[in-house]
Amino acid sequence: MRLDLLAISIFSCASVGAAPPAPPPAIKIQVANGTKPLRVFGRVIPDVGALQVQLSDVSGRIHSVLVQAGEKVSHGAPLMKYTGAGCHTHPPCVIHSSFDGVVDEILKGAGFDIQPGEGLISVLNPLGLAVRLDVPTKYIKFLTPGQTLTLRGPSLGANPPKAEAKVVEIQSSLGIGETTRGVRLNLLAPLKGLRQDSVVTAEIRIPLSGTGTRVPAEAVAYRSGNQYVIKKSGEELTAVPVHILSESADSLWISFAPDAPLKSGDFILSRNAIFHLSKALDRKAD
Repeated sequence: MRLDLLAISIFSCASVGAAPPAPPPAIKIQVANGTKPLRVFGRVIPDVGALQVQLSDVSGRIHSVLVQAGEKVSHGAPLMKYTGAGCHTHPPCVIHSSFDGVVDEILKGAGFDIQPGEGLISVLNPLGLAVRLDVPTKYIKFLTPGQTLTLRGPSLGANPPKAEAKVVEIQSSLGIGETTRGVRLNLLAPLKGLRQDSVVTAEIRIPLSGTGTRVPAEAVAYRSGNQYVIKKSGEELTAVPVHILSESADSLWISFAPDAPLKSGDFILSRNAIFHLSKALDRKAD
């Protein structure tokens, strides 16, 4: 009997001194119309007049090339040396640049014979670069002139390698059966080292149907092929059915029915929702 009383006494003391369990972590949600990212590919192109070709005005043979692709040149800079009938001074003679810009391509190298009017070097004005995207036709409606998009690609030369560009032209429809339309963008700032034909990607935000909110991945619980979030009202937990519309590495965009008992400012569990699902399903929202 004394042992029983002692056991009861110890249990009672432990119960009185124990801290109440910590409430599950919750977040306030913001209900809105959602979007998902669509990645489209494109390439850098020269705008009108941005790419100039240095033409030969002499005849002869190229002795050596003094510049290389990607090198910045200015008007009057030496480009290459040549010998032959067109060289009227002490050989080799020098051909000078007629343009300011960046050397895009060497068209004639050492040992080539040249005649007046032949292209020697192409020079690109980096301020005259544009971007052309190939956008699936069904998504063209989500783009408008003046809209700004973020470009990404290793050739953009930034850290991280991204840049902003503005939509300036949307190609007219070519007719039935087309799968993509061309969209031209202008860079908002010149980028060092960018070349024509560099490949870039752009992200277009596509509206999702219905309303929803972005939540941590652990805020969604799964049971029998269905998904739920756990609404927290004071000490009450209620399971609310949801649908996952898009996901990223650590979050989900979820939607729910218009009559669901969730609105902006409500609280849901932010993690470990699965551990509270059985209790919350007793108060499942219809």
